[in-house]
Amino acid sequence: MLTYFRSKLESFTQHQFSANWKINQLNSLKQCLQENTCLVVNAFSENYRGIKKDELQSGYFCKTEVSIHVSVIYRYVVVKYEHVNENELVSELMFCISPDGIHDHFLNSGGNKISPR
Repeated sequence: MLTYFRSKLESFTQHQFSANWKINQLNSLKQCLQENTCLVVNAFSENYRGIKKDELQSGYFCKTEVSIHVSVIYRYVVVKYEHVNENELVSELMFCISPDGIHDHFLNSGGNKISPR
């Protein structure tokens, strides 16, 4: 049992270091964010499958799957449109549900809509 926990502890320290580094990078980017710009953080997408409670065998082969893509957008308020304090950093969540199971296609398409080339 002790050997098991030691193996988990080794991977946890790497995970903890990586998590701390990522949050420090995010905080640094948010502090340097200028007006009229935004910071978009995209999470890796997940595939989810919908099933009926009393699913028949034929329903198993006709899967209903979607990909859920989550993005967090950090930006400063636009005082002209929003009645909040000036220079306030706000975060907005964006959830996209897609029937596309190939994540690269959806992310490229969504990325082009956010920032056309």
